[in-house]
Amino acid sequence: MDRIRQRLLEAFNTLETIDLRRQATGDPGIGTAIESSILERELSDLEQSLAADPGPLARWLSLPAGSGSGSPHQLA
Repeated sequence: MDRIRQRLLEAFNTLETIDLRRQATGDPGIGTAIESSILERELSDLEQSLAADPGPLARWLSLPAGSGSGSPHQLA
């Protein structure tokens, strides 16, 4: 858990720095590639974690069709 916390803190600090540079320069395009990379990585990690163990979110998530979950909602 400490590894994840450290990674998220570093990502937060990077995104905050990008935001400050955007504000200082007035250029909304600064750091967009880095921002996208961070967001894609974290969302992918979250998706994989939820697929492996949805925990208390299980009632709002469902498994792919044919898994027998019975829930009408599915992750895309």
